[in-house]
Amino acid sequence: MWPSSAEDQRGTRPHSRRPGAARRSCSPSPSGSGTCVHWSCIPTNVLLASVHTSLEARELAFVGVLTAGDDVDLRALRDRRKSMVRVLAGGVAAALRHAGVEVLEGRATLGSPSALTVGLCDGETVDVEARSVVVAAGARWLTPSLPGIAADRILTADLVQALDTVPASALVLGDGPADTAFAIEYAFLLAALGSAVTLAVPGELLIPALDAELDEAVAAMLATFGIELLRGAEVLGGQGAKATVSHAGGEAVVAADVVVVADRRVPSVDGIGLAAAGVEVAGGAIAVDSSCRTSSPGVFAAGDVAGGAMLTAAALHAGDVAGTVAAGGSARTRLEAVPHVLHTLPLVGWIGQGEDAARRSAADVAVAIVDLATNARAVAAGGRDGYLKVVADAATGEILGVHVVGPAADEILAVAGTAMQAELTVADVAAIVPWHPSLTESLVQAARLLAQ
Repeated sequence: MWPSSAEDQRGTRPHSRRPGAARRSCSPSPSGSGTCVHWSCIPTNVLLASVHTSLEARELAFVGVLTAGDDVDLRALRDRRKSMVRVLAGGVAAALRHAGVEVLEGRATLGSPSALTVGLCDGETVDVEARSVVVAAGARWLTPSLPGIAADRILTADLVQALDTVPASALVLGDGPADTAFAIEYAFLLAALGSAVTLAVPGELLIPALDAELDEAVAAMLATFGIELLRGAEVLGGQGAKATVSHAGGEAVVAADVVVVADRRVPSVDGIGLAAAGVEVAGGAIAVDSSCRTSSPGVFAAGDVAGGAMLTAAALHAGDVAGTVAAGGSARTRLEAVPHVLHTLPLVGWIGQGEDAARRSAADVAVAIVDLATNARAVAAGGRDGYLKVVADAATGEILGVHVVGPAADEILAVAGTAMQAELTVADVAAIVPWHPSLTESLVQAARLLAQ
């Protein structure tokens, strides 16, 4: 939570600090803001990148290179994660300094829509007044209580990252605001490191937002790594290193040295003075409009604290909108055009609607599927099989969604997202001349099928 500009702060902060006195930095907390850099996407991706390298090393002989060892040093990996997080956190701090942002490290509490008090790490307080305030308090972990399962065996993502040894078995629970995404990533991570993994998802579909036609491709990927998948699942309880899970096929007792709840998070709305500022909370999150305005004039909210998918890409986009509007500009969020990517092997990603959702909202829908096994770049690189599906409005050519299971899904979705933001039609994308060989050719190929 911060004032909308440094100018709003100057001359309005009564405090007793000596000029030039050093400020003691707060340690990042697993609860609240800074989650992406310290506890979520950045450390997760450091671990996943190392696992990808390990898996690729095991297959080097396939592309004509001598193979490497199979072992992963988890302690060395943990140290690398900490180092990379420090580097990136330092980069964020440097960017703020370069932009002339004054940073007060502590906990802020609103007293009104235009005034807040910051309790600094050294015990001092600073009062701040501002024309506009943007609340970006993030989210906090929510650890469930499971009967018969000791609390120290239930691990959130940050606790998995801190492990010294790989657990022999893990039950990963696939429910959270990011649509089971992080659960699938952590199931993949632990399985690739050597754990016997069971993934329990609450519904029949692995990822409800992903096009249902690609669901089996994701399930096949998980099976490749020996992950047991239970759909329509609910944990009934546990005993020792076992857990009993009710699922669509009946009831199962599974090995569970640890139970991983990778994405059980809720917005951090408590203890920050929202009621005093007249900010409405609905469904456990700050209620905002498409310009990130809250119910209180002059107060804006962005990121996890406003609920939704709780993705960093969405938070960055909303933060840009909130800052622009708070400074007197005009902007609106387009969260439907935010891509989602799982860094499994192969990658899984989507943007916009799947076919079923599109047919519920559009009169005439057209789809095209491209088998990535026929893509020249994928073949040359020894890539795994995969699929790309484009969903479009048949009448207007508007791109409604792009869904990918396969290599370079993140790069393909970057192009697809650009096209959707620019409101290009399938005919426009079909006219693009992509590099050959590249994975992006598959997107153009699908667009050409739809534009015929």
